[in-house]
Amino acid sequence: MNVAELSLRVYPEDDTLVWEVTNEGADSVRLWQQGNSWGWPMPRLSVGADVLRPAARVWTRNFPANTELAPRGSARYALRAGDFDPATLEPLQARAEQPLRVVPELHCEPSAEAAEYGVWCGTLRGEEQELSAPHAWLRS
Repeated sequence: MNVAELSLRVYPEDDTLVWEVTNEGADSVRLWQQGNSWGWPMPRLSVGADVLRPAARVWTRNFPANTELAPRGSARYALRAGDFDPATLEPLQARAEQPLRVVPELHCEPSAEAAEYGVWCGTLRGEEQELSAPHAWLRS
């Protein structure tokens, strides 16, 4: 699957930041669901030179669950302030009351499981956009 066939946007929803990926192509595409070790680290957010990432998690139950997106279908990845890696969150927290220019990203590393299940791998970057303040998702 060519990344040009996927589109990505990010938007706040209360105290949550949501990445929405849409299949713009004519063929179905598989993406990891967020609730496992393959899908959890996928959403990222570039804010200038800073890159906001999910914090590492310990998985007591882990299965390579994925979602098949039909053409024009979409999937969501959502993170709250407590979900972000503190080292990547801290530099941005002082800007919680300012508009932010951001670039959303989904990143999936190739793996044996991705090959087995036919899951999309690569890096998808959305268009730069401005998120209006306040940013509840930046407050831990």
